[in-house]
Amino acid sequence: MKYFLAAFLFLAGCIGCNTIETNRIPDLPEAPVGPNKASVNQRVFFTTRTFDLNGDRVQFQFDWGDGRQSEWTPLVPSVARDSASHSYLNAGVYFVTVRTRDESGLVTDWSPPASITIIGSAILGRSDWFMFKRDLNHSGKTQLDGPATARIAWSFKTAQGINSSAAVAADGTILFGSDDFYLYAVYPNGDLKWRYNTSNWVRSSPAIDTNGVVYVASSNGILHAVNPDGSMRWNFSTSGVIELGSPVIGYNGDIYIGSGDGYLYALTPDGKEHWRYFTGGAVNSSPAVGNDGTIYVGSDSGLLFAMDPSGSMNWSFPTGAPIKSSPTIAGDGTVYFGCEDFYLYALSNTGNMLWRHNTSAPIYSSPSIGNDGTIYVGTINGDLFAITPTGQRKWYYDFALTGSESSPVITANGIIYFGSSTGFVYAVRDDGGLLWKYDIKAEIHASAAFGLDGTLFIGARDGRLYAFGM
Repeated sequence: MKYFLAAFLFLAGCIGCNTIETNRIPDLPEAPVGPNKASVNQRVFFTTRTFDLNGDRVQFQFDWGDGRQSEWTPLVPSVARDSASHSYLNAGVYFVTVRTRDESGLVTDWSPPASITIIGSAILGRSDWFMFKRDLNHSGKTQLDGPATARIAWSFKTAQGINSSAAVAADGTILFGSDDFYLYAVYPNGDLKWRYNTSNWVRSSPAIDTNGVVYVASSNGILHAVNPDGSMRWNFSTSGVIELGSPVIGYNGDIYIGSGDGYLYALTPDGKEHWRYFTGGAVNSSPAVGNDGTIYVGSDSGLLFAMDPSGSMNWSFPTGAPIKSSPTIAGDGTVYFGCEDFYLYALSNTGNMLWRHNTSAPIYSSPSIGNDGTIYVGTINGDLFAITPTGQRKWYYDFALTGSESSPVITANGIIYFGSSTGFVYAVRDDGGLLWKYDIKAEIHASAAFGLDGTLFIGARDGRLYAFGM
């Protein structure tokens, strides 16, 4: 009997030698590796890897635990580590998992979970674009995809030009200012919801809290707090003009705004002055807030300030010219901003210069950060630059942005949108290739914003807010 069994096994082995090996499903991927704590709207990265017995290339999809999943990553060799990034809109504890797919299409089950605790005040808001450049870091980057073609869904006419960049409330209401002295609230279909008279130009961009209260500045130096129904909540007067700067809402609920009187102001949610700090020059830069609560703002004195939420200065960094560009803060704490001295600067969160890149023209727009960490910024002479996180130029194009302060904004699929003073709205791929452009035949100084469904909103000097549909 034992000889029969041995012969059977031998024959089975020989038969196996002449058959084609069946493709096997990859091993279950490792539990994602990443931070265990982060802030609302902070971009976090998770990595993983797996082994494929057949040697196939593999790709990964992450489930972030908040109802959203990543796209499949590009194919990489088996056992190679790969990553994806995400930012959470609300505080809480989330469980991140990942699965693998090989190049023949076989998909694994989900991996064991990794937990991450997201912290942040409820004052931050819950729409995807609730202030200038979307969030406290002024990342300029949405989790949504934007319009793939140039199709205007509707436009809304005001009585004067629009320089204010829009913000979007949790219910989809679009808020923006106009030179006709009004703050407008418009429904997602383009109908007027209400308007609020500020008694002066509104070139500042609104910021919205989770209670729906809107904060916006008028050019006569007044910060307005407006209730969700369009009624006045309170206002606060500075002694200078506010034209380029926009308010930002900190983690502690304070509202930060700069003024032409040279001060950075911190106001409580009920409109009381918490503190003010003199910067030595007009503040035309919009403040940004780091994940640790530090406030960063530029001044016409040529200094970039890092302020503690208590009102004390942590440090300042000198440049060679006024700073009207608003800072942008990366996930690792790096602070990027442009200057009239032609340079894009990168500073550590302790105030040390990491690098600077000469763009050969003044920079008024605010930088934005792509999915791979690339920094995009426009200059006053019409160039859009793509700079690596180490300060190397990837590419630049002359899109005739002459005289424009429009800042680029970026979608989840890497498309960069911006306006120009020549009247064009551009959509550019992250390799610098043009996706589309549309001539609205009016100067554009405002930056774009995105609605809850990815609709792009941008105002122009013809007094219209344009909605580019999906």
